[in-house]
Amino acid sequence: MRRYLLAILVALTAGLAVQAQSVEQQRAEPIVLYGYLKVFPNDLGTFDAEPRTVIARLNEQQQYGYGTWRLPTNEELSLMRGSNVIGSGEYMTKENKRGIVRLVTDKEKGDTLYAIAAGYVDLGLPSGTLWKEQNEIDGFCTYEQAIALYGNGLPTKEQLEELKLICKWTWTGSGYEVEGPSGATITLPAAGYRDCYGSVKNVGSDGYFWSSTPYNGSELALELYFNSGQVDIDLNYRCAGRSVRLVR
Repeated sequence: MRRYLLAILVALTAGLAVQAQSVEQQRAEPIVLYGYLKVFPNDLGTFDAEPRTVIARLNEQQQYGYGTWRLPTNEELSLMRGSNVIGSGEYMTKENKRGIVRLVTDKEKGDTLYAIAAGYVDLGLPSGTLWKEQNEIDGFCTYEQAIALYGNGLPTKEQLEELKLICKWTWTGSGYEVEGPSGATITLPAAGYRDCYGSVKNVGSDGYFWSSTPYNGSELALELYFNSGQVDIDLNYRCAGRSVRLVR
């Protein structure tokens, strides 16, 4: 009789274990809210700063089929709370860089945001901007050409200012090595420029890179300018040829 009862208990325990495992498997998928917002199925832990390396690795691995995991906004966090997806603790958001980390994405499967394998570097910038390792072309583009070819891939004025202010700039003799808070670096060559008449000048001494930001509807646009003694955000005519370095 005891053996019979023991057998029943073992069977019930095994059944409960299978059921628990099934529930856990069901939870191991992103939660979809309002048909568009995908929520990572579990918390990543509590952090004092955004865990950029962890997030980049999850995106590089296309975790759950998505390469666009990111921190939620405050508004998205409210949606998650209202849907009982997360607890009542303090969660990290884009606006609040401290607390429990639960990632979200509003992109489709297969998209890639961090694209480190495609030549982008995580400098550890507060905005999360990734900078490409190399210039997009060896030569120069006018502003209109750069916009037509690369569009939103060009850095904004704000992204250029962040690069200038947050990073350490070291002159190499033919450009700058730019080191971010993460310790990663990119090199910006002093490739010179092409003027509006087609002449190439200042090769090896000056660097010029277009931003995506036009200037008040005029014939000017904002650019990153540097030489061995200064780094600045400047204005120049859109017909001039400048180097192009992309961001994500």
